[in-house]
Amino acid sequence: MNHLKSLISKLDSVYQRVVTNLSILKIQTLNSKRKIPQSDEDDLEGEQLEKNETGYKKVKVALEERNSTLENNPQMPFSIKLVYDLTIQQYITEENKIRQSCLFDKNEKICMTFKREEFLNLPNEILMRLSKEHCVITAIKKNRAISYELKDLSLNGIFYLGNSFDKIKNRPRKLSKLQDYSLKHGDCIGLLMKKETSQEMLLGFEFLCHNSS
Repeated sequence: MNHLKSLISKLDSVYQRVVTNLSILKIQTLNSKRKIPQSDEDDLEGEQLEKNETGYKKVKVALEERNSTLENNPQMPFSIKLVYDLTIQQYITEENKIRQSCLFDKNEKICMTFKREEFLNLPNEILMRLSKEHCVITAIKKNRAISYELKDLSLNGIFYLGNSFDKIKNRPRKLSKLQDYSLKHGDCIGLLMKKETSQEMLLGFEFLCHNSS
């Protein structure tokens, strides 16, 4: 009986030592990972270290590489390049300057709609001239051939400005509402003109077909 009590006492002593050592080890580990900033500069370094440990920079690089790949992906057959007057240049965001189409859906179709909400940085008097849904580009794939159509959904209308590869420049032509127009590589479309009676474009885009060759 005395032997059993002695054994229990020894086990209890060992247990207490193990618990104490684990507690010390945990505190040391936490202190080695945690950095107390001595200045704003140290705080910034700690933030950068934390981002590196979570793979922030690796993810950012991976996204950039993926985006570069998508731009050359034949499954994404077109993109648009925003064109605009210098008077509104400061209001145009980088993400709006080039827009890549998405993948074909199960019906072999892609739709890209221009919406007012995408240009919220514009001054209100210009913004309100854009319709909630202004126009839509539709790509339709049939076998290996792809056709591209543009439809005006707006209240104020959109304009065909000609093709950037044509030597002869035509005057802007207002397109009929809700009618499908065939698009080809280099076609330029005016979403907004400087004035309703003006022939000068304020905001528009150039259509770029990736499989034009």
